Amino acid sequence: MRGRIGFFLGVLTILGTAAQGQVFLEGWERAAVGTYAPGSAIDGDEGFWFVGDAISLDPNCGPSPQKAQILSDNDNHVLQLDSVESLSGCSDIVFVALTEIAGTNAGFSIPLTPDTILTFNEVGELTNPQVHSPGQNCLLPPCFDNVSLLLSDSNGNLLAYVLQRFPGAAANLPNANFGDTYREIFLNPNAGSYRRNVFTDFLTIPAFDPTGAQITFVEFRVDQHGTAMIDDIAIGSQAPAGTEPVFRFFSPVFDCHFFTANEAEAFKLVNNFPDIWEFENVAFYALPEASVTGALPVYRFFSPVLASHFYTISEGEKNKLINQFSDIWIFEGIAFFAFAADVRPPETVPAFRFLNNRSGCHFYTTNEAERDKLINHFPDIWIFEGIAWYAYPP
Repeated sequence: MRGRIGFFLGVLTILGTAAQGQVFLEGWERAAVGTYAPGSAIDGDEGFWFVGDAISLDPNCGPSPQKAQILSDNDNHVLQLDSVESLSGCSDIVFVALTEIAGTNAGFSIPLTPDTILTFNEVGELTNPQVHSPGQNCLLPPCFDNVSLLLSDSNGNLLAYVLQRFPGAAANLPNANFGDTYREIFLNPNAGSYRRNVFTDFLTIPAFDPTGAQITFVEFRVDQHGTAMIDDIAIGSQAPAGTEPVFRFFSPVFDCHFFTANEAEAFKLVNNFPDIWEFENVAFYALPEASVTGALPVYRFFSPVLASHFYTISEGEKNKLINQFSDIWIFEGIAFFAFAADVRPPETVPAFRFLNNRSGCHFYTTNEAERDKLINHFPDIWIFEGIAWYAYPP
């Protein structure tokens, strides 16, 4: 495993230079190189990480062989966890956790908003991983040997990003101790670098309430026997400065998409109408006002006839709907600000517009693969109408 340190630390962080407004970045650079036994703490960049294991918590388990290490390569640090056979009947879990506890890390929290992104680098290996007792008999999920990064919010919901694991592992088995407050996200165990929208992932937890949510607990864990290294854990907003996220929803009831930059409106759909509107992602980033030269208003209309919304940056199109089709389209004002082709900033991307000729709904996407899929595979349903406007990429 140690022979891979140089390669691992050479993996470029996905954050690049776009990580504006980053609120959490743990690279272990502040931590002293050395070995840390369970019961000690690692002074990391973002606070004190408590080192623990399942053996030390039980006086009947004997001495613990588990350990955490801060390793160095070319003046860069990385955290490694080692879990080995304790030759006892006790669980051989080892972990590091960062949270507010016993006066340590006072006030620790990370805002959990729709544009909260998690990125990190990780490699790991497990020795003969096994499955645990299934279902409600599994007291501490995941219910199989694994390497995981776990996040908990201010309401006690727990999200597990599962990395290396038992080959036959099944996600999210019912558990009497966690129920609807826990979900697992299986990640590619060999990817090396990872990027996730944390808000979207927390929405898979039925009990999650996004209003004022904060991440208050971060843990990296090797469950049973294996070794894993993690570095450059970054959590926070990656929105371009001065922009706001435009949230994308889909309704299987109406077979239509809905877009809004209004956070209160988005949270209302998430909290009150989850059976009608499914939150999909941040579609793109726009401006809340004409704060950049060339920014133009994108207007929003609602049709009670079609039960759908329509968005346009075209003044002519807006005026036509208001003057000639007011019996079909109700003008709802400015949704956000974006750009036309001739004045767009170079970092913006096109938002492509489609019309569903079955439902009458319009759809907008900055994803070229999604655009090509609709054009190439569903031309009888989706009519491509060109570029609607230019916005900042998600």
